[in-house]
Amino acid sequence: MKVLIVEDETDVAFSIEDAVLAAGCVVTGVARTVAEAIELAAEADVALVDVRLADGLTGPSLAERLSEQFSMGVVFVTGSPEFVSQAEIGIPVVLKP
Repeated sequence: MKVLIVEDETDVAFSIEDAVLAAGCVVTGVARTVAEAIELAAEADVALVDVRLADGLTGPSLAERLSEQFSMGVVFVTGSPEFVSQAEIGIPVVLKP
């Protein structure tokens, strides 16, 4: 599986990347902003998306766009689950410490 990591904190992105690689998946890229994520999206099967990115609280709208425009699976990986609602957009949430 090819995974796009959308995370603006470098140390967190490296930790997620380590976990993805350990699971036998391929990391297609790491994006810090919506623009970077859209640029890298075509190469991935799934995106792990933080809620708060370098360009603000843009994760929820990005997740919907990736899902709709690229038919990509999306999972939120966030410490701020209060900014997303699984029921509203149907995207699972994984909490990060």
